[in-house]
Amino acid sequence: MAIGRHDEDSNSQNDSSVLSVGRGGAAGVARVDLADGSSFFVPRAVAESGELSVGAGLSAERIVELRALGEIELAREKALALLALRDHSRMQLELKLKLRGFSAAAIARAVAELTERGYLDDLRFARLWLASRLRRNPEGRARLAAGLSKAGVSRELASEALGELSEDDEREAMERAAESLRRRGGMSPDRLAASLLRKGFPVRAVRRLSGLE
Repeated sequence: MAIGRHDEDSNSQNDSSVLSVGRGGAAGVARVDLADGSSFFVPRAVAESGELSVGAGLSAERIVELRALGEIELAREKALALLALRDHSRMQLELKLKLRGFSAAAIARAVAELTERGYLDDLRFARLWLASRLRRNPEGRARLAAGLSKAGVSRELASEALGELSEDDEREAMERAAESLRRRGGMSPDRLAASLLRKGFPVRAVRRLSGLE
């Protein structure tokens, strides 16, 4: 079933009259039932505008417009719910909305509005992602850059966020990674260095910390 409609009759008449308007499944929408048996969701503000009074006739073109508005509102509410759980990159949010059945047009409109209002910001996401990654699973710049790219952050924004890391941040991250590796036991200087290099830390810094220089 497509988002923004409910039990749509594909053979509905060109013009339909409103049978009822009631609460929708989400806070910002209302469900409109038509006399031809079809129904769809509209933004609550539209439902309260008076246009959709019982008995009012709607053209096929207007029904298409109203359905689109309802789907955008549903996509926006779902996006806000996802962002309330954790920050997302634009790409991550778009993918989750797509998997939930929203159309490309509704996703683009909802994401654009959330970006304009500051709820969605790839640079902020990159900064938070880096802070979390360095705390939980310390890695070097190369691996961090790859992780941001996989999350959909542009090269420019990833570079800006990575550029805010100081030499002390990088050194502390490498020291935490080394300490975690040493706790596993059986970690010779050569093995420690190899493990840190795989995590993307620079060669000379790794050799110094591992005691190979």
